[in-house]
Amino acid sequence: MRISKKIAAFTLSELLVVLVISIIIIGTALSAINIINNNIAEYRIWYSTMSKKRDLESRLSIDFHKSQSVLFNRSENKLIFKMFEGSLNYVEYKFLENKIIMKSDTFRIPYQTYKVFFNGNEINGQEADALKIIFSNSEKDFLFVSKFNSAQNILMNEI
Repeated sequence: MRISKKIAAFTLSELLVVLVISIIIIGTALSAINIINNNIAEYRIWYSTMSKKRDLESRLSIDFHKSQSVLFNRSENKLIFKMFEGSLNYVEYKFLENKIIMKSDTFRIPYQTYKVFFNGNEINGQEADALKIIFSNSEKDFLFVSKFNSAQNILMNEI
């Protein structure tokens, strides 16, 4: 006589269904994590670029307002801030492709073009009072820094 004792267990098809459902859930979770990591990487790049733009704007603004005169040399792509007339104390910005060099600092910010102004008119090389750096084709993606002209600066350029 055979005694048949039934063991409570899952069938092979039930285990396969659970395995397939688990694989689908894990795959979905890994895809979501990958999307989140990509978004975080893009945000880091954006934040780094914005921080560099703010630093550049801050430095330029300080130099524009501290300097007595600002000279622009188009042939060398240099903007020179002279602190006092006849003084050897000056700050120089050199515009190169995808970077702007100031003394030992380098601002690695890709930009399309820049424009230098005096009294609202774009200039190619002389006394300047404003700078506009255009970073992309977007109308809002630019940096504009200017200073007030002293009466001495205005009279010197009208003579």
